[in-house]
Amino acid sequence: MMRRTPHLLLVAALAVLAVAGAAFPVVPAGADPLTDLRAERDRTQAEAVGAAQSYSDALGEHAAQETEIARLEAEIPKLRARSDELKIQVRDRAVEMYQQGSSMPLSRMIDAGSVVEAARAIQLSSSAANHDRDLAAELARTAAQLTRDEADLRVRKAAQDAIVGQLADQKIGLDIALAAADIAVKNLEAVGASQAEFSTVDGAAAGQVRTGAAICPVAGTTVFVNDWGAPRSGGRTHQGTDLLAAMSTPLVAVVAGTIDWDLDDLGGTGVWLHGDDGVGYYYAHLSKWEGTAPRRVTRGEIIGYVGDTGNARGGPPHLHFGVRAPTGEMVNPFPTVRVLCQG
Repeated sequence: MMRRTPHLLLVAALAVLAVAGAAFPVVPAGADPLTDLRAERDRTQAEAVGAAQSYSDALGEHAAQETEIARLEAEIPKLRARSDELKIQVRDRAVEMYQQGSSMPLSRMIDAGSVVEAARAIQLSSSAANHDRDLAAELARTAAQLTRDEADLRVRKAAQDAIVGQLADQKIGLDIALAAADIAVKNLEAVGASQAEFSTVDGAAAGQVRTGAAICPVAGTTVFVNDWGAPRSGGRTHQGTDLLAAMSTPLVAVVAGTIDWDLDDLGGTGVWLHGDDGVGYYYAHLSKWEGTAPRRVTRGEIIGYVGDTGNARGGPPHLHFGVRAPTGEMVNPFPTVRVLCQG
């Protein structure tokens, strides 16, 4: 079972960053204030994406180590049992050889610490039958494999402990990067809204995609990477895109359609949006639902809030966003959310 890192809220750090973002930078008369703000937004979001990628990579490594540790922990008891069984057979054969006139002292041949040596002696004896040689060879191979597996397990468990610590450190960096990106976006939006008020220019833009979705599922600052197919615990692969955002950020319907609630151990509190475009959209790890289900929803209607339920408990709050094609197969949502949630 994967060991979860503690969820670090960083309330004090986020509060300080929020206060710092309340003031806008002073710009020269006649200069476009959006230019520097866009640059700051791009810089902070790039840092947040880098932090998200590092966290995703470490999570994948954690899952890979977990799978190998589980394999070794299942294999070692079998090897140990087989080794014990072979030692008894070799010991019995050593007694038989001694009784038949072997020159090796009986105490040495049947001593528990010298069973492998006794096996080698049996294997090299010119009078040993093929069965004896096969038995001795199997014991030597089993003992060697057991030694290698036990050493490998110790190394992997130590590496896993280090990864758990690394995930905790990266979680802190990710929270700080998200907070900084959130401030930069809010500053940009505030200045853009001010300009639009006087110029009647609406700066908002929605990317149209072939699925029919036309709005980001996260109604707030989010960062994400293309983590489709990345390793996950239990030998699974990631079948969606994780959009990291602050806890309780609203989640909205990307298209009009009907919703059903979904609750399980992996996705936790989830929602299925059955779009009028024939595509299914999966929202997982919500902190809570909004409204009732099943029900009709319009595009942009709030259907829940970002959380860390299910197997995301202890990690950074995020929305696992999945896209199911009309054929029934899950497809990579990254090309869609890249259009909907950036720019």
